[in-house]
Amino acid sequence: MNIAASKTNSWTTVSTDSQLGERHILLRRTPIVDRSSGEVFGHLSAGVILDDNAGLLTSLLRGSNSDDVVLTFRTEIIASSISSDDNYTAESALQGIENGKMDLNKILVTETLYLSAANHQI
Repeated sequence: MNIAASKTNSWTTVSTDSQLGERHILLRRTPIVDRSSGEVFGHLSAGVILDDNAGLLTSLLRGSNSDDVVLTFRTEIIASSISSDDNYTAESALQGIENGKMDLNKILVTETLYLSAANHQI
């Protein structure tokens, strides 16, 4: 996995194969710079696995004061806080929103998109 130099200092989502199947990762690459010379010594890469990330879902729920959160990559649901006790599923909620059949007066939908051939950027 390689983050292109043009993606330095920005968050990028990538999809990669692993022993557990396809995983989606939020990555950032930041240069490490000598303060006196300005020389770049290297880069620090940081990443967060998005698939079924319960900690991230909890933070998003608390920070947004939402009842549920669904994370998608393109059209694939990669994480959801919707439980089997709810009277809807992540799939039905997304389909209802997409088809215009869901009452959006009761639902706040937030979506961040950046279209690229290989990556999504947040």
